[in-house]
Amino acid sequence: MRFLPDISYGTENYPEKVARRLRALNLIAWSTAAITIGISVLDFLDPKPWLWKHVTINVLTALIWASIPFLHRLGILWKTLILDLDLFGRLINEAGFRPRLVYEKSLYIESMLLYELQT
Repeated sequence: MRFLPDISYGTENYPEKVARRLRALNLIAWSTAAITIGISVLDFLDPKPWLWKHVTINVLTALIWASIPFLHRLGILWKTLILDLDLFGRLINEAGFRPRLVYEKSLYIESMLLYELQT
């Protein structure tokens, strides 16, 4: 029994052309999650006291990226919403957890989300 499924997880019932794209998405999502966890471990080992917030956001975004291959059955909209949620978490991290900056930067995400829901 494997610890992690292979990159063809969730692509069994799709045509070959679609399955190939989903396998590429699986590979990208899981490698991004692994890199993000690696960065979180390095930040956790840093003795600066304020980095725990960044570590928390990085761990949550790694979990989001790792969950993307499990959403194939729900459709393309759910994967798009999860990626937008990941982007929103990164903006909170970048804004230094200041609500005013998060609000200003989240206007872009909200407009992109509305555009994606429209199409």
